Amino acid sequence: VKVNPVDTKATPEGSQIRAGIIATVESKSQADQIYLAATKQMAECGYGAWRYSTKYTEENPFLMEITILPIDNPLSVFMDSEASATIMYADASHCFLVDSISQKTYEEKYPWAEMPSDSIKVGTGISQEHWWDKENITVAEYFQRVKYKKTVCLMDTQEVLEEKEATEKIEKAENQKKANEAKIALIKQQMAMVPPQNVQQNPQGQQIMGEAQKRIQQLSSIKVPKIVKTREIDCYKIKHWVISPSDIIAPKTNKLAGEDFAGNLIPVVLLTGPSRNIEGKTHVENLTKHAHDPQRLYNYGLTAFAETVALQPKSPWIATPKQVAGFEKDYAEANTANLPVMLYNPDVTDSGALVPPPQRVPPGQVPAGLFAQIERSDLDMRDAIGMHFTRDISQAQPDKSGAALIEMQKPADVGNVEFIDIMKNGIAHGGRIMLGMIPEIYDTERDARVKNPDDSEYFVPINTTMKNAVDMVKGDRMKYANLPLRKMNQMLSKYGPDAEYNPMSIGKYDCVAETGPKFATQLQESLRFMTAFVQGDPQAKRLLGDLILKAADFPYTEEAERRWRKILPPGMAEPKE
Repeated sequence: VKVNPVDTKATPEGSQIRAGIIATVESKSQADQIYLAATKQMAECGYGAWRYSTKYTEENPFLMEITILPIDNPLSVFMDSEASATIMYADASHCFLVDSISQKTYEEKYPWAEMPSDSIKVGTGISQEHWWDKENITVAEYFQRVKYKKTVCLMDTQEVLEEKEATEKIEKAENQKKANEAKIALIKQQMAMVPPQNVQQNPQGQQIMGEAQKRIQQLSSIKVPKIVKTREIDCYKIKHWVISPSDIIAPKTNKLAGEDFAGNLIPVVLLTGPSRNIEGKTHVENLTKHAHDPQRLYNYGLTAFAETVALQPKSPWIATPKQVAGFEKDYAEANTANLPVMLYNPDVTDSGALVPPPQRVPPGQVPAGLFAQIERSDLDMRDAIGMHFTRDISQAQPDKSGAALIEMQKPADVGNVEFIDIMKNGIAHGGRIMLGMIPEIYDTERDARVKNPDDSEYFVPINTTMKNAVDMVKGDRMKYANLPLRKMNQMLSKYGPDAEYNPMSIGKYDCVAETGPKFATQLQESLRFMTAFVQGDPQAKRLLGDLILKAADFPYTEEAERRWRKILPPGMAEPKE
């Protein structure tokens, strides 16, 4: 998932941190397997799903983190019927997740909840057997996306702030202006106490007076922002309930109001296969829908072939009654028993000629057209599901390179581009769900674990001040090795010690999903390309040697790269801190 800044408050560094947090969540949740399972479900039945939840971290039981959970049965997801599947149900106003759990699990998860029984009154249209039995209980989670109004303000600085934030900023500026006016008055009072002749005759005094004038100008430069216009906008929050056959079991109190859930989108991704709207009714397709008829013909061809081959040992015998007289049992068992000798009685025709021995009727041969039909049906199935050349891949020789196999697979990817795009859009929508959850989950001063595309990890302080961040990095350079201390010191001097550092609640971000080979595969391809490149241009080896070593995978790679960087021309690579 690649995160991009949207508004002026969002920064490239903020995008990188959020993308790293999302990558860490995906890694800890084994999201690759969850995405693959959901895509497989969509290919099989037209629907696939996964969900997002929260849990306390293992490192600190007082901090929460986001987690991704699979949904084994996508048909248990009941999304808002008026929402659009094209945009991954981003406009859905509600969603039900229905699950059947054992009574033991029910008691462990909801010990305060009443156990269903026959005495519970059920509503109209709800029968008891659909909600509980002797072993299992049905529990439904309900998410609702609630709309509320929020006032935003356009400032004279062209900033757009929430009304509360704008008011606080104006009050802070007014208080700062009053404090500055008091400082200016004190400076002027001190300047008036110095005799003018002392200043004119003393160069040091002139310097001090000049610095005082500059200080007065700095203190006078502060401006109190003003609100130009205000406007009410629609915002959304998520409410959550857990419903049993007998009651609302979560939240425990204030049940009708529900409990707040992090984010502003329904935390469920429902993949819906390619669909067609026919006469107002939506028809969802899976991968094999149009391959049913070729599959039937294929099955018929194989069945006919199997029947023909199976009947060949059972072909009948041609003999006269006299020839088999006394040996009827042997000939009756000839098709099932492995008899070493078949005896018979000699017989003659009316003219006295000897009748030939008993013989089997030649078995029927498999029609040549049957094989052609089976082959044609197989090709039709591949065409219907877009897997045109998968047989070539399965029969590829061991000496085929990875690049060659990827090229052979591309036609199948093009044939199933709809399913691949749906999966890609689902992952991107999941990223937006997490972007909405991050400001509410990662809302305290803490270290965020960020995962890079090459699977390396590092820590970065979030929701803290500039001074605290610099002190933390100085105190543990090994933990924060990836953070540029020199740049942070420059920011500290420019913005001051109280400036916010990596606030998760500021800025608007969006994301897209990038699909393709994994980083390890890309690394191998990069190594192969750069190796071939320097072979054609040996002079380039001196300039690309550190990158080639970085892409290689062998012991002491990092040490070799570090040594090579020392012989690079000055300014070719940025020094590592």
